[in-house]
Amino acid sequence: MTMPNERMRSLRWGWELLEAMQNDASLPVEIVQRAADLLLTYPAPDLLAALVGPTSRALPSTVASSIDAARELFQRVQYGAHGSAETRNYAKFTLRHFPLRGEVVLAEDVPGLGGLKSWLAAEK
Repeated sequence: MTMPNERMRSLRWGWELLEAMQNDASLPVEIVQRAADLLLTYPAPDLLAALVGPTSRALPSTVASSIDAARELFQRVQYGAHGSAETRNYAKFTLRHFPLRGEVVLAEDVPGLGGLKSWLAAEK
């Protein structure tokens, strides 16, 4: 079972992986461009920390969409034999606790699910 702090770490690794993908010359140009595009809307580590603040109840829809799109890109790299072995391993470890498709939307303050604060927590 993934703990909230592990999920937060995985999201931070996602940001770092998107940055690293831009420097992997063995990745196809369209994947590098997609990583650059996603960095424009993917939550940076400081935004992630703010999102687990005392007044946060849900992730903005643009953030949720970007996280879902990043997961799809990471899976494409991991399973499609794109990029260096280091990049594929980085994708593998990032995806270990990364939110599943649609899971980000469920993090909203839905009765019984505990809301965003039970889904994401500051890294230890």
